[in-house]
Amino acid sequence: MQVLSFKTRREATKYVQRMCSSFKIEPERGYDPKDPNADKRGYVWVIAVTPGTDADTLYVCTDGYIR
Repeated sequence: MQVLSFKTRREATKYVQRMCSSFKIEPERGYDPKDPNADKRGYVWVIAVTPGTDADTLYVCTDGYIR
């Protein structure tokens, strides 16, 4: 994952607004019986972020990490 930096908040906000149109963010059901949020069958809901076409999906995890 690449980290971008900007001189001003305005520049960063403009970049985010431009990039938002290419992101797909949606809930996705996954299987992880070890997760503390898992139901009786071992399924959890996660936030899936796909940054564009032909890109790997990233997952926003409850431990604060993006995988």
